[in-house]
Amino acid sequence: MEFEWDDNKDFINTVKHGISFVETKMVFVDPLRVDIFDREHSDGEERWKVFGFAGGVLIVVSCTMDGNVIRIIFARKLTKKETEAYYYGYY
Repeated sequence: MEFEWDDNKDFINTVKHGISFVETKMVFVDPLRVDIFDREHSDGEERWKVFGFAGGVLIVVSCTMDGNVIRIIFARKLTKKETEAYYYGYY
């Protein structure tokens, strides 16, 4: 897997959500990760929401996946509602 992202967005994401894009790489090797197609934000490109653990924290990563290249768009901790949905298997 190869990862790419905008360094400016990475900085903003780290300040706003406390998660750097480097940390998000762990989600993609989480055996319990969940990938969901993000139809709402897929205008012109297929975007995905990937739910999983990074450093012991459950997060969601918005990204595009093109072959072996994953482009990170943003990442944040899950909301309470999203966390419940993850644990109850609604995703």
